[in-house]
Amino acid sequence: MNKLNKLNFFKNEKFKAFTAKHAELYKFIKWNLVGAIGVPVEIGSYYLFAYVFFKSMNASSVVIVKGYMEYDGLGFMWAFLLSTFLGEAVGFVLNRKLTFAADANPAVSIFLHMCMVTFSLFATTWVGMEVLRISAGMGGDMAYYGELAARPISTFAATIWLYPLNRFVVHRKKKPKPEAEPEQEVQEAQV
Repeated sequence: MNKLNKLNFFKNEKFKAFTAKHAELYKFIKWNLVGAIGVPVEIGSYYLFAYVFFKSMNASSVVIVKGYMEYDGLGFMWAFLLSTFLGEAVGFVLNRKLTFAADANPAVSIFLHMCMVTFSLFATTWVGMEVLRISAGMGGDMAYYGELAARPISTFAATIWLYPLNRFVVHRKKKPKPEAEPEQEVQEAQV
């Protein structure tokens, strides 16, 4: 039994000391691991929605702006939307409970999370498109490499604002109320 306890990494005293000393780094690592858990949820649900539930809708096209934003496959659009929602929901719950142990109002946290995700979708799309535009302007093989680099660059850029927003805005802890001194409580009770 003693050997089994030594193998349990999370109960290891060295691990506990490391996480106590580097608490913020440990939270950042957990936040990234939660993001990694959300990836198979998002991708798996996308394929399930796109090729099982909405398969019949994939022959329909979607026109958002004529001549600019036209897409084939209404089913793919719904699959993308719903799978993104599921991935974000899983990430929200796991980060709230496991990574940050947030205790702030859940309704406010959900609203702030939705605002953050909406901003992030637009911002990462803009960053990715700028990478593509700049690399295409360089000509030659740079356009190809720009396509390869656009998504990783926009994802890294998002990490710059997503972790601090998750940590300090969306999943915050309530500030503890200062305890009143006994003399002050007696005065308040008499009033």
